[in-house]
Amino acid sequence: MIRRLLGICLFCVLPALATSLSQELFDKANRLYEKGEYDSAAVNYEKILSSGLHDARVYYNLGNAHFRKKEIGQALLCYEKAHRLDPSDKDINANLRFARSATVDKIIPHETGFFTRALLFFHNLFGLSAQTVLVLVLLYLLTFAFIGLFVLPRFTGLLKISFAVFSALLLLTGFSFGIKCYEDQTVREAVVLSPQVNAMNEPDGSQALFTVHEGAKFRLGRKVGNWYFASLENGISGWVHEVDLGLIEFTE
Repeated sequence: MIRRLLGICLFCVLPALATSLSQELFDKANRLYEKGEYDSAAVNYEKILSSGLHDARVYYNLGNAHFRKKEIGQALLCYEKAHRLDPSDKDINANLRFARSATVDKIIPHETGFFTRALLFFHNLFGLSAQTVLVLVLLYLLTFAFIGLFVLPRFTGLLKISFAVFSALLLLTGFSFGIKCYEDQTVREAVVLSPQVNAMNEPDGSQALFTVHEGAKFRLGRKVGNWYFASLENGISGWVHEVDLGLIEFTE
């Protein structure tokens, strides 16, 4: 547990990597990390990502390297990207929580009720690709149960229950899937990479509304020039210059 929280646990296998060169770079980066050569390890992880291959394990290990270099903003940016690709991974979630606990700002989000928290837990349990597969599986099971009502009369009672359960799960999962698709296209988030950032009253404004530090997370709204209208989890908002932010998104 201590090793995990300190961010030194590495994924040692990368079957999803498309080329032998990427696997070679990944293995080399892992060896450098284990020897404490975090700068060199980070360079090799970055080479994999710059090729256009986005893998949760590479972002996770790169985050570990940045964390060891005490670059908390870059570490959190990598962990956030890894989490977006694989939200169910326990190591990623543990390191993300630990890195957040190391930030200066302790931003408390708005309180939510038990039912809302339960829905959010289910909504965040799977990534978009995994949830796509889940929706397809539920559609298949629902179709099978529906057909079975007509061709398997001996199991009508069981099939009716199955049909009702699969329908409810598909409705819930499909609703969550739709929100994820919408958020994937419209919602933008970012991590503060500068040591300290003032959120201004307007683009190029003269009045600082509040100050946050490296590692704080914003949800981004409209953009004017080089400035984003950005909101913290507690709802406080202001204008932040893009140079201070690392976007939680993937570019080819």
